[in-house]
Amino acid sequence: MKRKKGKLLFAVMLLTVTVMVLSACGDQGGEDKSGGDQSAAAQQAWTLPEEQTEGKDLTSFKTLDLTGTETDQSVFTNYKYTLIDVWGTYCNPCIRSMPDNEKLYQAFKDKGLGVMGIVVDALDQSGSVDMDQVDYAKELLDKQGVTYPVLLPSEGVMKNLVNRISVIPSYIFVDSKGNITSTVYEGGRSYDEWVKIIEEETGI
Repeated sequence: MKRKKGKLLFAVMLLTVTVMVLSACGDQGGEDKSGGDQSAAAQQAWTLPEEQTEGKDLTSFKTLDLTGTETDQSVFTNYKYTLIDVWGTYCNPCIRSMPDNEKLYQAFKDKGLGVMGIVVDALDQSGSVDMDQVDYAKELLDKQGVTYPVLLPSEGVMKNLVNRISVIPSYIFVDSKGNITSTVYEGGRSYDEWVKIIEEETGI
């Protein structure tokens, strides 16, 4: 019963956030391919792992990345800080910002700063992985030359991060343990603008 209540709460939370960010993106020219025809086998291909969501910020979560690999808070340990980009496939400003995000990743990953994405519309309204949307997200990332990791929004990620977001793209810094260390930066920025912010936020 507890698990069912948790899944219901997650579905309501996911729907609320999706509606919120859909209405908040300043340029919604991206094509939304959610709700397309899917085989039962494809829909069941990926299942988000069960997780404990008591952790603060992103210090305790489990989810999948866009390769289907299970990922948790240890993804942050290779960097002193990580810049997280919260985005959606329908949001053109999100997509346009990706080349600069990738440039940041290549410039700073050996200096102690990682870059990571969270795609908010890769799940359906029940909280299950939408494989059509996953494929579409991967297609967009490939076209933009993105190589940094992108995660799906599990219950823990939704509860402790995405619910802080009112527009997309939005960005936030976390430390090597997943503690949030900055305010939310709303909207895309140029590479040079991010370099100044990174220095201010991290000292890198």
